[in-house]
Amino acid sequence: MAGWRHPAGVTERQLDESAFVHVDGSDEVVVLNSTALTVWDLAVGARDVDDLVQQVAAHHAVPIEQVADDVRRTLDQLVASGLLLT
Repeated sequence: MAGWRHPAGVTERQLDESAFVHVDGSDEVVVLNSTALTVWDLAVGARDVDDLVQQVAAHHAVPIEQVADDVRRTLDQLVASGLLLT
């Protein structure tokens, strides 16, 4: 899986280290914590899951092993919720 993008009509409002995200036509507003926001932002430029994991680890200055599972789980949730498209 690679080549993620944000859907058209996304509204994002950041508050501290979190963000409220809404997609036009949806009744939901999703709150992204700092980790989910980082995954959501960096996924657009990532080549694949491993690249995304490396970028998130570098962004937070932590070992890859510390974030790998969370990044994969968050990526799956963002795709399932329609906040990231493939």
